[in-house]
Amino acid sequence: SPRHVDVDASAMAKAATRPADAATPSTKGKELNSEASDANGKKLTPSHRPAGKAGKAKAQAAAAEPAPNDGPVEEEAEWMQDEEAPFPRGGGSALTPFEHRQVAQQAREDALFDEGDQSDGDADAQTLAGGVRRMGGDSAPVVAARLRLTELMPGVLTIVAVKEVHSTRAIVSMPDGLTGVVERHELSDELHAAISSGELAHLPDLRKLFIPGEVLSAAVLNRPKPRAEAAAGPGRGRPPPPAVPLSLRLSAVQGAALAGGAPMPKGCLVWGVVESVQEYGAVLSLGGGAKGFLHKSHWSSPAKPPPRYRPLLCATLAPSSLGLPTQLGSVASRKAIGVNAPLGFDNLVPGLLVRALVAGVLADGVRVTFGGGFEGSIPAHSLGAHAAEGWAKQVAVGSRVLARLVWLHPKNKSASLSLAENLVGVQPPAAPPAAPGEVLEFVAGLVLRDGVAGTCVRPAACGDGAVGEQAAGTGSAAEDGGEDGAAGGEAAGSGLAAAGVVVPLRGWLGPSDVTDLQTGQRPADGLRKLSAGARLQAVVTGFDPLSGRLRLNARASVLKRAAPPVAPP
Repeated sequence: SPRHVDVDASAMAKAATRPADAATPSTKGKELNSEASDANGKKLTPSHRPAGKAGKAKAQAAAAEPAPNDGPVEEEAEWMQDEEAPFPRGGGSALTPFEHRQVAQQAREDALFDEGDQSDGDADAQTLAGGVRRMGGDSAPVVAARLRLTELMPGVLTIVAVKEVHSTRAIVSMPDGLTGVVERHELSDELHAAISSGELAHLPDLRKLFIPGEVLSAAVLNRPKPRAEAAAGPGRGRPPPPAVPLSLRLSAVQGAALAGGAPMPKGCLVWGVVESVQEYGAVLSLGGGAKGFLHKSHWSSPAKPPPRYRPLLCATLAPSSLGLPTQLGSVASRKAIGVNAPLGFDNLVPGLLVRALVAGVLADGVRVTFGGGFEGSIPAHSLGAHAAEGWAKQVAVGSRVLARLVWLHPKNKSASLSLAENLVGVQPPAAPPAAPGEVLEFVAGLVLRDGVAGTCVRPAACGDGAVGEQAAGTGSAAEDGGEDGAAGGEAAGSGLAAAGVVVPLRGWLGPSDVTDLQTGQRPADGLRKLSAGARLQAVVTGFDPLSGRLRLNARASVLKRAAPPVAPP
């Protein structure tokens, strides 16, 4: 109020007129005490004032002692200078017992399952060049990178394979056992713009655009929230990971690779979306403002143009030029990018076919270089025909391999590749080689820290050439199975349709699908009991079109509920 303002002003005026050497009543006694002096006029500090007989004795004893040598003065701790500073207390841990158990469990699951290679060092993974990881300390083995759910972030690029197609969304298979979902408005930039503007009277049905098994390139939109852990109990495994939101829009997938105008070499695999259909071909949008032209002679059907609103895989017929449409052709014109081809990280797109140089052998894969100096890793289960016991002796350091880029992580500049024949050969989608619920005999071939890869055998039907149909239906399974797959295909092709003839199929057992878990057990405990060559009964639970393997479950509780195998007639 104005009254308060006047009071404050008068107080300030009195303080201004007070002499500078005037002391307030509260400090006057202190000043007199501090200004005490002896008879000679010398000022006395508290240490110089007389303190009686006891004080004189202490002063004489202190004077008799020799002066300490000058040396470095030890700096006092903060808690000794400041009363409010917390006193340091030791002996405790920053983690609660529950958090400590979680960290220890995660460390055990991430470690290798070879008992001889286990160490007591730090269980945190250190990311190195090329996405490879060093488990524990510097002396621990280096392992290949995995696409983990906790490390996903917007901008991660990966190839996916269609598992299920619905009218408004598509469920896709991602590397390392993850699952993704693509909504209709994330199909392409053209469809997204048409839906936003409302110019489409009828939205396209995704079941007419995609078929299960085809491979696409996608970008991660965001990391999903993890699901709640299942309650501990006998026979219960971990819940499946949540679906990752993905986008197929070329502005997110390969827009950065083309925005800088970097030339694409001849034979490079690129994606395009039909923008318009002309008399002699179709104009495709490649993302990042780049255009391409696909002549009608390269259409799958010259009389029918490619479908709109979905990405199409093509190959460049000539090096691209800035500002001009790129001449495109079918994937049959593809060529691998050389080992020393000058590429930048932004020029890399998932699905590229590259020549890679094997630079080293890891604990569970190999380390390769490609694209003029980039480093990446290939997990052992993605070595194609070499994905079996003794793979380290089959892949020689210094050899060149034909690989396909699987995923890219923009944060740590890491990359993962694959030698699987169904990916390297850009093969068309294959039908699942076995139906869900069928009981097969699984033979473990390669035991890894994240699962078991092997082959499945079953008695072949006889009489009407069903063996040949099985071999033809497996497609890439016979090709990726190495010598065993070739032998099975030859046996089927020769008409040996007798009882007892087996057709090898490629299968995969996850950590939670090996055995029923008892109280206190972890999925890793079941994997440690398996070795190469072990045989066990398993139930088909699905098919992964990206890896070309059957998803299996060998738990006794699941086998009891499975239908018994049908005996051949």
